[in-house]
Amino acid sequence: LMDRLHDLHGIALTIDVGMPVGTQTDCFQSYQSAQSVHEYHQEHQGDAILWYADIVDKQEYYRFPVETELKLVNQIKEGMTANVNREIEHTVVENLSHRSLSTERYHQFVNTLLFISTRLNENLDEEDRIIIPSFQRLIKLTKKQVGEHIVGLFTSLAQQYENVILSQKSKLKDQLIGFINENYANPNLTLYEIAEEFGMSESAVYSFFKKHLNTTFSRYLENVRIRNACRMLMDEVNVNVIAEDVGYVSPHSFRRAFKRIKGATPTVYKNIMNDSIMKQ
Repeated sequence: LMDRLHDLHGIALTIDVGMPVGTQTDCFQSYQSAQSVHEYHQEHQGDAILWYADIVDKQEYYRFPVETELKLVNQIKEGMTANVNREIEHTVVENLSHRSLSTERYHQFVNTLLFISTRLNENLDEEDRIIIPSFQRLIKLTKKQVGEHIVGLFTSLAQQYENVILSQKSKLKDQLIGFINENYANPNLTLYEIAEEFGMSESAVYSFFKKHLNTTFSRYLENVRIRNACRMLMDEVNVNVIAEDVGYVSPHSFRRAFKRIKGATPTVYKNIMNDSIMKQ
C-alpha cells in the first residue's frame, strides 16, 4: 500500500503502530505508545513501519523525553489531575512494565521523577505540601510498588495544585463580590475599574464572572444596585434619591433598569410589596 501510494501519487507514508488494547478506555495508552514509536523512528531514521514492541526490545534505557516532562509539569501546575494521572501512569507502565531497564537506568528514572516531584512540592506553601519519600526508601520496594507510589505521588501533587487554584478562585470571587458591594454606588464603576483594582485584564475579569458567577460583570452590578434600591424603596426613600444613591447617572436610567429587572416601575413595585405586607 505504501509503495503504491508513493508510485501513483508521490505520497510518502510512515506507519507507526502502538501497543494493542482491549477496551476503549485504554486507547490513550495505545496512542501514547504509537507516539513513542513515531519519535523513535524520527530519531533513528529506521524502517518505515515500527511496532511498539520493537522499540521496547531495542531499548534498555528509560524513555522520558523533555516534551513529556514539560507537559506533565504544566498539567500539574494547572491542577489537571485527571490528565496528570493518565500521563504519569503511561510513563510508569512504559518504563517499569514494558522495558527491561538495567539497575542503573531504573535508579536514574526513579531519581528523575523524585527530583521533579520535589521541586513541584517546594513551590507549594508549606501547609499544602505532601510527603515525598526518599530514594533509599522507595528503591527498597518492588518495581510494581514503586510505580504505584510514583503515580500516587504525581496525582497527589496535581490535586494539591488544583485545591490551591480553587481556593484562590474562591477567594478572588469573595473579594470581587465584596468590592462591588462596597462600591456599587459609584456611577463610574466599570469593568476597567475592577480590572485595575485586582491587577487583571478586562477579558480575564469578564471570563471570571461568566465562569464562576454565571453572569457578566454589568449584569451582576445592575442586580446589586436594584437589590439595594428595593430595600431603600421599602424605607420610603424618594426614587430620585435612590437613583443617585445606587449609582445611576439619572432617575430615568434607574427606572428603566429597575423595570427591566423587576418587571415593574419602582413605584408600582413598592405598591405591590406594600399590599403584600398588608395582607399578611
